[in-house]
Amino acid sequence: MRWIELGGEAPSAPLGLGRARHGDVLVALATGRKSGIDPGLRALLQRTGTAHLLAISGLHIGLVAGLVYLVVGSLGTRLLARLARPSAAPWLRALQAVLTVGAAALYAQQVGWPVSTQRAVVMVTGGVLARAVGRAVTPWSLLAAAAIAVVLVDASVVEELGFGLSFGAVMGILAVSPRISRWLPPDLPWPVARGLEGLAVTLGAMAGTLPLTALWFQELSPLSPLANAVVGPIFGTVVVPAALVALHGPALLQPAALWMGDQAVELSLLFLETLDVAPWNPAVGPLGALCLAVAVALRRQAWAAIPLAMVILGARSCPLQHDELQVTFLSVGQGDAVFVRFPDGRRWLVDGGPPSERVLRWLRTEGHTELDAVLLTHPDSDHLGGLEAVIAKLDVGRFVAARPPVGEESAYRRVWRTLAARRIPVALARDGPVTGVPILHPMPGWRSAVGAAAMRRPKDNDDSLVLHLEHGEKGILLTGDIEAVAERWLAPQLPSVEVLQAPHHGSRTSSTAGLVAATDPDWVVISCGQDNRFGHPHAAVLASWRGRQVVRTDRDGTVRVRLSRHGVRVERWVHHWGWVPLSRRPWRPLLPRGLPLHRSGS
Repeated sequence: MRWIELGGEAPSAPLGLGRARHGDVLVALATGRKSGIDPGLRALLQRTGTAHLLAISGLHIGLVAGLVYLVVGSLGTRLLARLARPSAAPWLRALQAVLTVGAAALYAQQVGWPVSTQRAVVMVTGGVLARAVGRAVTPWSLLAAAAIAVVLVDASVVEELGFGLSFGAVMGILAVSPRISRWLPPDLPWPVARGLEGLAVTLGAMAGTLPLTALWFQELSPLSPLANAVVGPIFGTVVVPAALVALHGPALLQPAALWMGDQAVELSLLFLETLDVAPWNPAVGPLGALCLAVAVALRRQAWAAIPLAMVILGARSCPLQHDELQVTFLSVGQGDAVFVRFPDGRRWLVDGGPPSERVLRWLRTEGHTELDAVLLTHPDSDHLGGLEAVIAKLDVGRFVAARPPVGEESAYRRVWRTLAARRIPVALARDGPVTGVPILHPMPGWRSAVGAAAMRRPKDNDDSLVLHLEHGEKGILLTGDIEAVAERWLAPQLPSVEVLQAPHHGSRTSSTAGLVAATDPDWVVISCGQDNRFGHPHAAVLASWRGRQVVRTDRDGTVRVRLSRHGVRVERWVHHWGWVPLSRRPWRPLLPRGLPLHRSGS
């Protein structure tokens, strides 16, 4: 017996002779290990809404259990007919139940018992035992029993996304799919009827998971129901059994099972490629997700549920004109991301925080599917990382940066390639005014003007874009990560402002006395992460802003500044409450107990 490598994985399973083209998929379905899955294949499955097929879900457990149940039942019935012993029927049903539950449990054990398999095993166990003793049981009762059992094993699982998706999909199938199936004509040909019923099941699962999908993933393939209706049965009835036989079956059957599973995956992927279209981007916040769940629960009032869901998904903010300038400092951890909405409706994003899709999801939740401009103050990862997803998935009118990529800046080069591929215009600060908003820094030749002090600091921080946003007579200064050298150069040119973004997250190398005196802000916003390893904001920096109102994203969360003719309003976002105004409380350092606040005398 030779060993075979599947999908680039280390040889670990006796799967017969030859090499499987899609062995990585077969390994994922047989063992739950998905590390070898090709990134291009993952992306295709995500775009078509079939990525869940690579996860061992309740569907796979149910299909394996159902196959064992039917095979054992068929063989047992023939054996009873040949032996002519009807009294053995109860024993046959008991054996059938034991083997079915055992097969489901073994499969779940093989893949590590994720939540979906726990739910499926409990439901299969309840269903076959009830059938064995001749008792009727409803699917809702089985689902409730599964939820209780899963929570009793580990109560913290209810906080996991997988718990909500798994049970939400089944609830959608039970609540929505029958309502859709009732619309089907009763005299359809059998193949057409089965196909449309499968489509109804996938639509039900999609409806059940829509609240969490719109909250977390914000991507939904419009052809996902069709893709799942066709590819789902192929994976469940051919690919999964073939993978299990190839891994655990008799050596004589392994090559045939391997070939069959490989061909079934190839056929499925060819079909999915024809359905590879741009996804929709439903996006809601927690309240919107709750309202969507209510809409799905209105299964008997489809006339109300469907319009309600459409209103929830469509009722997002639009670029209306307001008589105020809104600047939102997003809580993205240790990094900067600032969203700007101008009174005329223009929308900008200045930096994107560290690598993640948090900023992208926030923008979609707020209804921003396009941006007039994206600005990068400098290409450090805590400012650049989140922009990769934004530029790749939103419509961007213009990209503005201090400079193009240099050296081995791989992430920045990827952004640059995406900009070129999407034909997004690029402007550099050195080219002059390009945004309609004053870019105060960096100016051409500023380093040579300050002399040797700047040359000793080749870092990009001092070359960060500095923007002055104005509305009427009030202003906000965005400073990126400039440090002492740039601050001293800029101080004579800086205007006084109402709100200042503290440079470099409150680092001790910034917020010099010259900057403080020149800008003299009423409010100071510090973007930093909780318990960050840099110690931002530094105590000396906080002391330099004594007497001003200091707000921090690590403590206050996302902060929004609103400049209008009525004045300056600063708010922070509180979950379940919304925007809460921040009162003006000038920051003062804490003094040790017993130390008087003021000294008297000399």
